[in-house]
Amino acid sequence: MSIEEIINKMVNWILTEGVKLAIALVVLYIVFKLINFFSKKLEKRLRNKKRPWDEAITRVLLQIFRVGLKFLSFVCFLGYVGVETSSIAAAITSAGLAIGLALQGSLSNFAGGVIVLIMHPYKIGDYIESNGLEGTVEDIKLFYTYIATIDNKVVIIPNGKMADSSIVNYSSKKLRRLDMKFNVSYNTDIEIAKEALLKCINNSNLIKENPRPFININEYGERYIQLVLRVWCNNSDYWNLFYYFQEEVKRQFDKNNVKLSFNEIKVNLNK
Repeated sequence: MSIEEIINKMVNWILTEGVKLAIALVVLYIVFKLINFFSKKLEKRLRNKKRPWDEAITRVLLQIFRVGLKFLSFVCFLGYVGVETSSIAAAITSAGLAIGLALQGSLSNFAGGVIVLIMHPYKIGDYIESNGLEGTVEDIKLFYTYIATIDNKVVIIPNGKMADSSIVNYSSKKLRRLDMKFNVSYNTDIEIAKEALLKCINNSNLIKENPRPFININEYGERYIQLVLRVWCNNSDYWNLFYYFQEEVKRQFDKNNVKLSFNEIKVNLNK
């Protein structure tokens, strides 16, 4: 084949298939831009301030919308330029079956992710405890849940485990009850001890008046009388109130000569 024939074939390809490919690339670029544009519109609609959707569902829907439409557009592009899409579909189906058999655990995580997104046992921003771990939910994806621990470590938990195990959600209710127990000696005047605890309650503005605070004897131990204190507060104030009582109760007990019980051993020596 001569150089002139090669040049003629190249020119002929450029004027036919080349132009077709260029048009297809331009159309694909415009379609991708439109998908991104409508994705932002959908995101604004889903994150409407008046009626916002759940953040985790919003993220997943946006990801499916973008990736799904772009993949479909790319398949249409291949079909337009002459690639057999039926063979591509068969290859994708075969690959999907093989991957599904190899990644059965991941499929259970996917199913767990769907259950979590539909049932809403927790949402982004909630403080939860599950599988021996606890922290604030940072993100919920189809396969994994990301939580940040108190010391700012990110823990990634498979959604299959999240769907099959117990979950304690500390953020689902606005109010939370704080229970604290104090062991005082049998020599203590119980009324004075209760008055000291009541002063601790009155000195804090984080405690709710309704439900009313509760103070009473909880248990008679071998060496102590156990007093229980139960108060209600906003969920966000729980830990501030917890550490407040740790200090204030000791301070009020010392002022009122209330002795906390502790283990001691008395030894009598006989000469």
